[in-house]
Amino acid sequence: MREKKQSHLLRWMHYVGAHKRLYILAILALLVGMGIDVILPRVLGFVIDRFLKPETVSAGMVRLPWIGAITLTRALMTLLAAILVLLVARAFCIYIRNMLLVTVGERIHLDIRQSLFDHLHRLPISFFDTTY
Repeated sequence: MREKKQSHLLRWMHYVGAHKRLYILAILALLVGMGIDVILPRVLGFVIDRFLKPETVSAGMVRLPWIGAITLTRALMTLLAAILVLLVARAFCIYIRNMLLVTVGERIHLDIRQSLFDHLHRLPISFFDTTY
């Protein structure tokens, strides 16, 4: 009696399992990038709510929770630097994620080709006589 064939997903997971470290790193880069995507609008909202009020702009000073009172220009430059760091980190995460997923995909592709090649070499010669 024939064995029940595995589903395509289980067969694919077998190939992914051989490269799980790279796959996990790609997922981690994805999650960090998504976290930055969530944080960035909150930072921009903080800047708009805290610094761009008419009374803050006219006074020229801002009071921050951890830093204290500083000039508006210095506060905006500091937050601009923080936003730029977040954008660079997000771009780096996207790059790493894409490179890792492409690497995993190509390695899986190579593993599948190698499995097919090995399977064809194990077949008897009579198979090739009767099959086109």
